Amino acid sequence: MPKDWKIGLVAGFILASLGAIWFCTNPQQNNTASPGENSEAVTFYDTAKPEKSFSASNELSQTFTEPVPLKLISSEKLKITAKPKPLPAQKPVRLYTVQKGDTLSLISEKVYSDKNMWHKIRDANKIENVNALRPGTELIIP
Repeated sequence: MPKDWKIGLVAGFILASLGAIWFCTNPQQNNTASPGENSEAVTFYDTAKPEKSFSASNELSQTFTEPVPLKLISSEKLKITAKPKPLPAQKPVRLYTVQKGDTLSLISEKVYSDKNMWHKIRDANKIENVNALRPGTELIIP
């Protein structure tokens, strides 16, 4: 891997890490609810005490753990009124086990009483070579 790629990956990782730290440590700036929203729904508190680290004196080096109320904002109560739609009725799957000497037209004649319907069996089972049926193979009969 070229050196420039490695430097770019390391720099990207550092920037992503700093962004994640900033996102997690900054308290929410706007705690006011917009009109029609109920900001009194639920309040959570982080009860840890503030700590200070001894690294560089920038905003990211301080750990913010003092109690901060967090509010869930919702505009209305959720009401679930929709009933799940029933699944469409599925046709039962029929299987046929290939016997020695069977061809798709013989199977079609046994199943549909019409040997010209063999293409339905071929299409349902995605058979490429109709002359290569092997005994014991299970075929889906549509």
